Amino acid sequence: MDETSPQVAHWRVTLTAAVRHTGLRAVTMAAVLSAGAMLWSTVVAPATSASSGYSVHQGVDSCAVPTTSQLNALWAGTPFHQWGYYLGGATAQAAGCAAWSASKLATARGIGWGFTPIWDDLQAPTGCGGSFSHRMSINTSTARSQGVTSANNAQAAMLAAGFSSSDQVWLDIEGYLYTTSGCKAAVNAYVDGWSATLGTNAGVYGSATGSQVDSWASIANPPLMVWIAAYNGPTSNPNTVWNISGVSNSHWNVDHRMHQYRNSRTYSGILVDVDCAVAWVDQGSTTGESETNEVNELGSITAEPVCPGATQP
Repeated sequence: MDETSPQVAHWRVTLTAAVRHTGLRAVTMAAVLSAGAMLWSTVVAPATSASSGYSVHQGVDSCAVPTTSQLNALWAGTPFHQWGYYLGGATAQAAGCAAWSASKLATARGIGWGFTPIWDDLQAPTGCGGSFSHRMSINTSTARSQGVTSANNAQAAMLAAGFSSSDQVWLDIEGYLYTTSGCKAAVNAYVDGWSATLGTNAGVYGSATGSQVDSWASIANPPLMVWIAAYNGPTSNPNTVWNISGVSNSHWNVDHRMHQYRNSRTYSGILVDVDCAVAWVDQGSTTGESETNEVNELGSITAEPVCPGATQP
């Protein structure tokens, strides 16, 4: 994905490293499935119970459902431990991002994989660029209401897939024409509705420039975490969440950010993008640090300069 282009989309595979900041407590929310919910019928029963915790790993995400062989190969042959998958949303469905069955989720968790679930629902309004199948309203009040609905549907889908009420979910906001009148205000209203509803469960993915990630720090209800797409820097070592052009280091600076720094790489036959992350995660069946002994929960360039593992070429 070209992080500055409004024409490209996020339904593909991503490598993710992660650190969970457990110093905060996630709010418990009632699961509300509205009439417009996009729950996929293939997830018919809860998967193995989620296990959130402090984690320092890289991982992958994909639109396609991996085979068990691919899950095993990536687990055994790479440093990646987290898998981001498309939980649902109108745009994800339209793009053909398949749901994972309960048995597939349980198999992956049994291997050891943790998850960063992605909710790809409404994108920028008509006239704001892109070739998106489903769009939010240009009216800010309506867009915010749509963000609330997206959040409620995502939370219900999380619970249906076997995640807990304290696991985080990531809203996908693709790049758009943010200089066009009304576009940025509508997108930010949508993000505000999402974040206000999910509280400490709210993560949002977007392009550093194309999605105007830094502007979310100034809305009434900023997301707790951001997943920033920026492929061209920092040039000294992009395997970091710091010094990303367009996003201030003072925002989301205590273990609350991920950085997608490479795209279109292939591992074990799977096309991937590469991320570094310092954020809350579900950690699968791996054992995390005690919540009372989080030596790396520091959130600074000095304390956490890069993510563990080799920087991908």
